[in-house]
Amino acid sequence: PNSFVTGHENGNIHAWNTNSDNCVQTVKGHKGRVTSMSRVTSIAKVDDLHFISGSRDRTFNLWNIQSKDCIRTFSGHTSAVDAVMYMPTR
Repeated sequence: PNSFVTGHENGNIHAWNTNSDNCVQTVKGHKGRVTSMSRVTSIAKVDDLHFISGSRDRTFNLWNIQSKDCIRTFSGHTSAVDAVMYMPTR
């Protein structure tokens, strides 16, 4: 089914079913407010398997949409991550 994800002040990320308007899963993604989210895309097509989330906890995470697993946490920012965008290489 079609779905979308939302980020929240408590650091959680919710996955929603667009056909039923129900929250189908909640994952703890960050230690601070989720400030941004973006789909991972390639030059040829949208990658339906991954998205990125940024947070006030100074990290951003790469997620698998299907499993809702955090694949990797990127750290090193000295302040909140307010925006994320995937930049594919050619």
